[in-house]
Amino acid sequence: MFPETASVAESGYPGFRSLGFYGVVAPVGISTAVAGRLQKDLAQVLALPDVRERLSVLGVDAPTADTGDFRPFLLEETKVWEKVIRAAKVRIDS
Repeated sequence: MFPETASVAESGYPGFRSLGFYGVVAPVGISTAVAGRLQKDLAQVLALPDVRERLSVLGVDAPTADTGDFRPFLLEETKVWEKVIRAAKVRIDS
């Protein structure tokens, strides 16, 4: 979106990767039929031209991944950020 702006790697941090993402999750034990219906309905909404246009204006690319694609992605992201949080000794004060 910003071709004149240097990437993080070009700014001296090779290997840096950070992604923002949205996902829909459901409780453990949800039926395959219900999960499939949710995925299908969400994909239909995200395919609507006015929705795609609005998301594009906001800089959001909304791929409609298969329900099986998100879980491994989310697990991998959790591993990556767990390491960062532990290394930085981040604590939540309650």
